[in-house]
Amino acid sequence: MTPHLYFALKQVIQHGCTSVILLTGNSLHQKFLVLRWVFEQLYRAMRGTIMALPPRTSPCWQRLATGGLERIKTENLGTRMLIKRIEMSKSGAPEKAAEIFEYYTKWERGLAHEIAQFA
Repeated sequence: MTPHLYFALKQVIQHGCTSVILLTGNSLHQKFLVLRWVFEQLYRAMRGTIMALPPRTSPCWQRLATGGLERIKTENLGTRMLIKRIEMSKSGAPEKAAEIFEYYTKWERGLAHEIAQFA
């Protein structure tokens, strides 16, 4: 990676895309090439880690709500807190399943390892 491209990627991470547009020079073509390269790198980094979340109607959510969530292997503190909250909840299985679905919908990108265990 050239120092120029490394600098651009660092700027995107720290300040967003607008800083890259401002700091990559005067040429529109040069800005386009830098931004394209940055997004290609981000796409390659994310491509293997994002899994498709089962739809809300999938039976896996009911299984998770009725005791399956405790069998998920995780080091994620948020997921551990969800497991305890669901465990202690007096709500019915459909409400628990909806809460679990909402949690994984919100945090899907960081929980691919857990989502892979749903099957």
